[in-house]
Amino acid sequence: MSARQDEALALAAQGGEAPALEELLERYKNAVRGVARSYFLEGGDTDDLVQEGMIGLYSAVRDFREGGGMRFKNFAYLCIQRRIASAVRDAARKKHRPLNTCVPLADAEEIAKAFASDPEALLIGGEEALYTIVTAAKRGDRTLICVCMRSDPYAQQYADAAAALDFAFETYQRVEMTAETLQVNS
Repeated sequence: MSARQDEALALAAQGGEAPALEELLERYKNAVRGVARSYFLEGGDTDDLVQEGMIGLYSAVRDFREGGGMRFKNFAYLCIQRRIASAVRDAARKKHRPLNTCVPLADAEEIAKAFASDPEALLIGGEEALYTIVTAAKRGDRTLICVCMRSDPYAQQYADAAAALDFAFETYQRVEMTAETLQVNS
């Protein structure tokens, strides 16, 4: 794999040649995996970071300019690293914290039932349970349950729960599904 080949493939891919794009994506997928392994994504896994890195690689192919003073390989690594770092930074933003630390409503209902049937489980359950709160709120005919786990300090848990519940009440939509809407056309 030479630098000239990579640059020629990038230019060919920009010209609409799908095999050239596929060849570059295949050549650099291990590099993307290597970069992704050195990062941690809160609420995600390595595959999510690999996907972000592949998007960065695709951007490198799309945006590469011959004669821009940089080899394609270096440009690709730069785009991959920036895309992954951006995804990690975005996931760590405080505005996403309530969404990253909450569990789906179906799981929350089971957890709330377990705690309601045995409230001592919060005290006996160990250190994790000490940092877990289950909060329910009702507005109109809707009742929502929020479970905040491993949030410290304790006052922050209430703020997280309040933010998550406010968000849920604002974005909640009821969707009715029938057997016909669930059928896949074959």
